[in-house]
Amino acid sequence: MSQSSLTDEELLSGLGQDSAQSFKQIYDLYWSKLYLVAYRKTGQKEVAEELVQEIFLNLWLKRKLIVIKSSLDAYLLTAVKYSVINYYQAQLVRNKYKAAAEHARAAANFTEEQVLTEELNSTFKQALEALSNKTRQIFEKSRFQNLSNKEIAYELQLTDKAVEFHITKSLKHLKVFLKDFVIPFFLICFSSH
Repeated sequence: MSQSSLTDEELLSGLGQDSAQSFKQIYDLYWSKLYLVAYRKTGQKEVAEELVQEIFLNLWLKRKLIVIKSSLDAYLLTAVKYSVINYYQAQLVRNKYKAAAEHARAAANFTEEQVLTEELNSTFKQALEALSNKTRQIFEKSRFQNLSNKEIAYELQLTDKAVEFHITKSLKHLKVFLKDFVIPFFLICFSSH
């Protein structure tokens, strides 16, 4: 049977047996289609390329663990869908954080806001110090150095999932730790303008 006539099942079987040829054929068959979907959803060439490359990297890294119940096509299209959703969620969080930080700096001109901001900063620092060293390090690289999860994973020799775990853990921790500041902070900020 020629390489071009292999079925999805045969390609996946080969992939599970570490066949670089099977992986290459899957890549050649699906890369353009996945890229077009990602590009239509993001409107950014570089972002679309990165998302698709990440999907294929994960496909190779998890080749022994992947169980595909539907078609390979459906599996990969679903992977693109979730990659795009995750990309936009990360952008929203980053934008909200930047907007909140900019607003906090502007609000520092008012006495009540200054006091609250100082307390918030102090509590935020305490919350960061309460995190484990690894989790704090990953959070700071993500939020203060604006490194992507992929860059952090590479730099710290971790998996992308481990980086995601630590960021999620730190965000949950900070949300609980800073819950008492959210309402007073926004009441003062928005009532004074």
